[in-house]
Amino acid sequence: MLVFLVVLTGVSVTLAAALYVEDVASRQQEARFNRITSEAADAVRVRMEGSVATLRATRGIFIDGQEPGRYAFGQFVEALDLTRHYPGIQGIGWARLLHPDEVAAHVDAVRAEGLMDYRIWPSGTRDPTTAIVYIEPLDVRNRVALGFDMYSESVRREAMERARDTGEPSATARVELVQEATGGRQAGFLIYLPVYASRPTTAAERHAAVVGWVYAPFRAGDLVHATLGAALARELDLELFDGPEPTPDAQMYDADGARYAGVGRSRFVRIEVAGRTWTLRFTAGENFVERWERWLPRVVLATGLVLTALLFWVSREEARALARAESASLRAGFLAEAGRILASSLDYPRTLQQVSLLASSRVADGCVMNVQEPGGVPLWIAGFPDPAFARDAVEGLRASVAPADGQGSAEGLRSDRPQIRNDLGAASEPLFERDPALLSLHRSAGTRHLLTAPLFARGEPLGAITLISVRPALRFGEADVAMVEDLARLVVAAIDTGRLYRRAQHSLRLRDEFLSIASHELKTPLTSLGLQAESLRVQAGRAPPEVIVRKTDSIRRNLERLNRLVATMLDLSRITSGRLELDLEPLELGEVAREVASRFEDEAARAGCELRVEAQEPVTGIWDRLRVDQVLTNLVSNALKYGPGKPVDVRVFARGDRAFLQVHDQGIGIGAEDHDRIFERFERAVSERNYGGFGLGLWIVRRIVEALGGTVTVESAAGSGATFTVELRREPEQQRLQDRGPLEPRVQA
Repeated sequence: MLVFLVVLTGVSVTLAAALYVEDVASRQQEARFNRITSEAADAVRVRMEGSVATLRATRGIFIDGQEPGRYAFGQFVEALDLTRHYPGIQGIGWARLLHPDEVAAHVDAVRAEGLMDYRIWPSGTRDPTTAIVYIEPLDVRNRVALGFDMYSESVRREAMERARDTGEPSATARVELVQEATGGRQAGFLIYLPVYASRPTTAAERHAAVVGWVYAPFRAGDLVHATLGAALARELDLELFDGPEPTPDAQMYDADGARYAGVGRSRFVRIEVAGRTWTLRFTAGENFVERWERWLPRVVLATGLVLTALLFWVSREEARALARAESASLRAGFLAEAGRILASSLDYPRTLQQVSLLASSRVADGCVMNVQEPGGVPLWIAGFPDPAFARDAVEGLRASVAPADGQGSAEGLRSDRPQIRNDLGAASEPLFERDPALLSLHRSAGTRHLLTAPLFARGEPLGAITLISVRPALRFGEADVAMVEDLARLVVAAIDTGRLYRRAQHSLRLRDEFLSIASHELKTPLTSLGLQAESLRVQAGRAPPEVIVRKTDSIRRNLERLNRLVATMLDLSRITSGRLELDLEPLELGEVAREVASRFEDEAARAGCELRVEAQEPVTGIWDRLRVDQVLTNLVSNALKYGPGKPVDVRVFARGDRAFLQVHDQGIGIGAEDHDRIFERFERAVSERNYGGFGLGLWIVRRIVEALGGTVTVESAAGSGATFTVELRREPEQQRLQDRGPLEPRVQA
């Protein structure tokens, strides 16, 4: 918003500056135009006054109305140097007033002076008659005017009579000079000054005393050009009109009307010239306004717009930088707060829920987390401003069997880099078509943009984080990718730490249970041994032999039980530290099975179980006799413990290169949910209060069988007995035996 305000202000100031400059330039041009036109009008006025003064001087050589003679007149005009000092004047002449009876003698006299072709024209008898007797300089153009009777033409006559009657210079209206007969025609005018034979004072006296007129013919164009000069003519157009109104008939001069047509600035100036009013119309030409003046407002406008654009760019970049800084600060604050929340507790499901809510309020409109739990059931966490919507989203996602291939958390699980999906809409629904839960979430939330980041712990996929935006403007970019990567690292660290804490707690609990059970298991035979030994001491020498034998058998059984407990504890230590050694030799499994069964005859009898061995044919292979015996011993011991009073069957058979040991009881059975767990360390499917043992027997069985390259499985259901099957290779895997390293314990939380 601030950027657009800057632009609006800049454009407004620029337009105002351009208009101001244009107005100032216009007013300056108007002032200059008025000054120049006033100076031009004054120049014309002064020029005409100078011309009238020349006529007055010329009249001075006509003393008492007597002609000075042609030579003297020519010398006088030549001395005036009209071309140099009075440019624009065509010449100075003398027109004599004649009566009809004087015409013939006058013509003869002029011809006698050498002008043999002299005549008064136009022909005809007129009273009075005038004739141009002198005109200097006597060039080709002026020579044409000799003998012309100007009084015969009405316009000239009006000016001559006005001059005669007033005694003052008198200009004609627009005329065409007789000199124009040679071509290059221009409009012209004449100024007359009367010459009297005496010094009359009244109009009547002047009328009677006039003998002629000194006059000056002017070509209007030559006069204007000589007066104003070429430089001024390039800037201004001058139209000269005879009279107070600029009518076409009165126009005496127009520089170039077509060239100045349409130009707006013009001015009328009126001056008095020899008794007549002239109207001068000045029009500003294209050259009047300098190019820089014409372009200055545009330059100001262009410069202002460029500066505004530059200011806009700078402001926009500054705004963007500020927005980036604010976004970075927001992201940094979010990550700091998320780190604080994740570090506040090792209960990561709770802290992840808090972080997802924080993300939905700080950096996105929603946040969904998927964490792959050790049990295989994913943990779904959703954070949205609406808690009810978040709960519905989690329930829908939990009901989803598998994530879709095209989108969401599954995409994050498959990729090792964050994935951005901007501008989603109805067209993107096919991406979710394989997962109705994600499609429903997409539709309900109105998702516009997605950012999904995978969670990896020690190179293994752990889950994914998905940020959801429902606002079109809240698009995800590279800065968000960096943020979600940092968040993923914090989340992975929290999950990993929480799980390690769980495992540590579980291990401590198992340790405490093991120590409690071990104490109990070791204390029971030791107590029995103490009682039997004390009984033997008291009855020594007095008890019958069968009593002594029974007590010694009891002592032997307790010693065997202690031996098995100690052996189990030693196996735990060896397997955990990777020091379980195998002594491979040729072995027949049926023989081992029968030996183990014979050892358990007394225990089976006490349990009320019939122990049956089925080994129809020899099953030979390369195994460790002691470890195979230990596997079978643990399985038979468990069968007698959990299935008292019912038969226990031991089967030995072979299929190809595989040998099988199978122990079946009809005891309490094992639920399907415990089939995997019972093979872990310190795990059991029943309470240790009802059944003794360390919870290590089946774990030791599995580790020994795996060391021999085999597998052990269980088939059972609660209340229907159990069948444990050991599958072994009959020939050892040589390469496996060579490469086999220490057996690392596998611990699950």
